Amino acid sequence: MELLPPVAAAPPLHDTAEVEASCAGVEPGDWQLVSVHSTASCRMGPAERGGVCDELGRPHGHHNLHVGDASVLPGVTGISPQETIMAFAHEIAARFLHT
Repeated sequence: MELLPPVAAAPPLHDTAEVEASCAGVEPGDWQLVSVHSTASCRMGPAERGGVCDELGRPHGHHNLHVGDASVLPGVTGISPQETIMAFAHEIAARFLHT
């Protein structure tokens, strides 16, 4: 087993003792944390332009399924997409409730 910690200068770790020793010597600012959001895999848009979902978050051709997560975004935002994802989910839910 090998653990690759998200710290630039840290070597691969192989057991609990190495993990504990490594963590003891790492400052909070040394961690290179990443958040992964799968975006644009079911992007909203017209089917003829490559869109998978309509403006209600429904996959084209399906009326009882709604997608309301990062996959409906048209592409990667370049910054933390948390607020954008929440706004899209809120809008999709609101549109669903008003149809």
